[in-house]
Amino acid sequence: MIKVLIAVSSLGSGGITGMLRQYVSAVDRERFSIDLLVYSGSDLTNRSFFEENGCKVFLCADPGKHYLTARREIVQLLKKEHYDVLHACNSLNSGFLMQFAVIAGVPQRIVHSHSSHDYVHSFVYRMYGNVMFAMISKYANRRLACSAKAGAYLFRDLPFDVLPNAVPAEKFAYSQEERSRIRDQYGIGEDDFLIGTVAMISAVKNQPFILQVLKHLPSRYRFMLVGDGDQREAFEKAVRDEGLGDRVIITGWTNEAWRYYSAFDVFVLPSFSEGFPVVSLEAQASGLVCLMSDAVTQEADVTSRAQHLPIGEKDAQRWAEAIQAVQCESRENPIAGTVFDIRENIRMLEAYYEGSSGIAVNDRSSHGR
Repeated sequence: MIKVLIAVSSLGSGGITGMLRQYVSAVDRERFSIDLLVYSGSDLTNRSFFEENGCKVFLCADPGKHYLTARREIVQLLKKEHYDVLHACNSLNSGFLMQFAVIAGVPQRIVHSHSSHDYVHSFVYRMYGNVMFAMISKYANRRLACSAKAGAYLFRDLPFDVLPNAVPAEKFAYSQEERSRIRDQYGIGEDDFLIGTVAMISAVKNQPFILQVLKHLPSRYRFMLVGDGDQREAFEKAVRDEGLGDRVIITGWTNEAWRYYSAFDVFVLPSFSEGFPVVSLEAQASGLVCLMSDAVTQEADVTSRAQHLPIGEKDAQRWAEAIQAVQCESRENPIAGTVFDIRENIRMLEAYYEGSSGIAVNDRSSHGR
């Protein structure tokens, strides 16, 4: 059996955690065991899910803040448990983890990039990024990214493999029953057109932009935000200030987001930056037209029903026109059986853990960008 330790910064309700939930649910348990390494003091909302699915969850110090403590804890753990693979999803901090894995003698050291953007722009942070890049270059022997854009961000000119994000396609297929249930629950009429998104309420997700779009649309167009986050109060204030309280619904966190896609008539993602948004796959699996910002990687367009639009101050009218042009066509599931279906995707990751030289499908490297 191949023992894998996946390192993440937290187990909160973000995209990386969602992806790990899919991996753990689909992996071949007879051939692979998966445990998790998480920073102490971080969000552990989903810890019980992973433990119920056979994963050990280990807590450690953040090496970016407590280097010596983290080094002692992590090296000791790696030696004790004899892991075959350390799969780090910690962005820049992965450099430290790769160094610790070399000290502990872990044969496969994978850094996995899920982001395509720096959220801090200080001189100190840039210097830190350069040090981490040097460590990743020296100590990691496998480099993996969810998109070419995410790989270019973390690995620069180093070669890397691309394994796109994936979802359980059947789970997100359109359901008339779920559509009726959700729309009835929130008082959405048959003639209402529901604009939807599933995301953290945070600055990078740029949800206030949709309020400006709503102002260009008739009152039957409503917006549902499935999620929560540190910018919720600010967003709710913006909704009130714009006089849109009767047209905007915020559901809060849910582990059943799959139910909501069927209720939407169009999916929007006006983010300032994304690596490879899993929610775009979920929406497309439900047969939705997806309107995404031009900052979202083109690799998120896995069907013919996705569009990228600019998100400047004068672009709200353009988004409104695109939304009004959406036709309620067949909601067939175009994801099933493709590399974006978790059943196929996890087999590729398993082969990667076993030492495959690269991802066989959708393989890209730095010289191909």
